[in-house]
Order: sequence, then C-alpha cells, then structure tokens
Amino acid sequence: MPGIVSQVDAYAKRVVNTHWQSNGFLPSWLTSALSGSFAGLNFHSIRPINPTRWRLSLFGNRCELVGEADAIWEFLDRSWFIGDYKMASLTQTQERLLPLY
Repeated sequence: MPGIVSQVDAYAKRVVNTHWQSNGFLPSWLTSALSGSFAGLNFHSIRPINPTRWRLSLFGNRCELVGEADAIWEFLDRSWFIGDYKMASLTQTQERLLPLY
C-alpha cells in the first residue's frame, strides 16, 4: 500500500490536471507559488505535455535512472518546465540551491 506522501502527491497531480482540463490554465495557487520561485517564467502561457515513463542508463550501464515527471509544460519559446509535486515545504538551503537548476 502506498504511503500517505505518495497519495498526497498523486492527489495534487490529479487536482492540477483536472483544473487544466476544465479551465485551460493552471490553478491560481500553483501559478502564484511558481511565479514566486521562478520569477522569470510566465506560467500563464504554457502548453502541457503528457509525461511518459523514461529510462536512462549511465556510467556504462552500471547505473539506471527510471521515472516519470508529474508535469511538463512548454513555454511560448519552446523551453520546458518539468514539475515534480512534493508534500513538503521549501527550506532556506533549498531556496539557495534553486539557481543551480
């Protein structure tokens, strides 16, 4: 049985996707939070891309990463934003590391 954290993450993904499908834009609480952390990006002019499961082999196939993004949004300039919903708050240390991404 999945843990509560993964259940809440899955619920957040369903809420955002349902809002997008019904309204054609992201929920205001999400665009507000994203704009606060990523001030240079316009989350009001995006196109959702359906994420698929991916697999990446590294270091001569000694390491394999497998996953699926919670959200991928394409901006007007064709750049992408890859979202990963988490049930946590951003710490000061994490905030300082954001520019590295």
